[in-house]
Amino acid sequence: MAEHPYGYVQDGKVYRKAFGEHPALEIGEVKDTPEAAFSYYEQRYQQLVEKINQLEQDIQEKSNKGSYLMKLLHLKETLPQYEGLGDFEALHERLEQQENYIREIIQQNRERNLEIKTALLAEAEPLREMTDWKAGAELAKDLKMRWLRTGSLDPEHQDKFEEEFNDLLQGFFDRRSAFFADRKLMLDERQKQYEMLIIEAQRAVMQPNSRQALYDVRNIQQRWRDIGKIPAEIYKPLLYEIQRITRPVMQQGRPQRHAGGDRPGGSRPMGGRERTQGGGYSGGRSQGSSGSYQGGGSSSYQQGRPQGQGRSYDRPQGGRSYGDRPQRQYGSTSGTGEERLEERRALLERMRGIDPHDRNAVQAVEAVQNEYKALGFARTPEVARISEQLFDTGNLLREKHFLNKLAYAKIPGIEQESIQEQARQKMRLLRDLLSRDERELQTYQENMAMTSPGSSDVAKMMETKLRSQQRKVKIKKMLLEELQQQANS
Repeated sequence: MAEHPYGYVQDGKVYRKAFGEHPALEIGEVKDTPEAAFSYYEQRYQQLVEKINQLEQDIQEKSNKGSYLMKLLHLKETLPQYEGLGDFEALHERLEQQENYIREIIQQNRERNLEIKTALLAEAEPLREMTDWKAGAELAKDLKMRWLRTGSLDPEHQDKFEEEFNDLLQGFFDRRSAFFADRKLMLDERQKQYEMLIIEAQRAVMQPNSRQALYDVRNIQQRWRDIGKIPAEIYKPLLYEIQRITRPVMQQGRPQRHAGGDRPGGSRPMGGRERTQGGGYSGGRSQGSSGSYQGGGSSSYQQGRPQGQGRSYDRPQGGRSYGDRPQRQYGSTSGTGEERLEERRALLERMRGIDPHDRNAVQAVEAVQNEYKALGFARTPEVARISEQLFDTGNLLREKHFLNKLAYAKIPGIEQESIQEQARQKMRLLRDLLSRDERELQTYQENMAMTSPGSSDVAKMMETKLRSQQRKVKIKKMLLEELQQQANS
């Protein structure tokens, strides 16, 4: 039997001697001579020593010492089964020393992390009551970045601190979302009130008693001033419309100036108020002319929408409702264009071939519609049928495209679901949208019932809105039926 300081050869096999609590280990066979076998396993031991030397150097030189703990533990676990000849007892002691050193560093870091995260929680506490949404969002973002840069805590603290911090931030963003949702409802309601006053003003100016008409118009003006602010881009057309309707009545009721500019009895029109440039409708509540809405004395309307929100679901590019069809001004044909049926049918097939999942689907729909309009307008049943199908298909594609974007934004991982499950998820979103559109349609129908028939601008405006809303409901119902078929397939 051949001997080695850390091993021996017996019956043609090489053994490593026991060390510590680990028994002797068979590590190989003698291929040539015992001396050659000893030399080979000494080299393997030396390779292990070089790995440990490099690990110790990295631990001393690098700042992220805790990241080397797992590598160290792995090396330590391999020692009892490692096939080599050398002083494994010494290697085990070196690894033990490095492990203790790293664990001490980790403990110190976790104590410091606990102090930092405790301070971050205190900084986040104001988010519970904060209503300055812009400043709050910036604070939450800064705190989140600093929290992530701070290392982990002891297991006894980790989950508790993470839950409390996340609840603080999520609570703020939930309150912010609820605020803007409520404000949108409020602004929508105010807009409807303005529209109703326009309808009332139209009825008021049509009555034969001019004195009663003036009284009613001034009453409408006072109620107009009391409604409250809405975005300037929505308010300006409404203000222009009611001024146009009521201006003749107000001009007839204005007292004539006497010599020297004095009014009889020293009175002023508008019940003692100075008349504003807009005919008395601004009152003490300036709507602003810069396109912004000053809400709460802090942020402008343009800043009022929460971050991450884009344009509304039913308002695609260009600001026009996706269901609005262009006016029939097809070139210079003026209703006497040629049928050109083959070209029209080809465009209809191109429209049907557009993929609603394509990111450029809306632009493709617009392009086909523009080409179709360039063909001109012909008053024949076949052209009417093709036109109806083409524009309905285009609107349906827009609806699918926007519904897909909404589903991907609101339902993470939906693209991994089956076609049937995707259809069911989208149906839930679409039913909510359809319900809202049907409520708006009912409102328009009620407003139309109170509008005097005729060719006035208000009547035309209301009729246009009604037709647009009817198309939106029709298209959503078509898509809902299509999704129902996919869900049941």
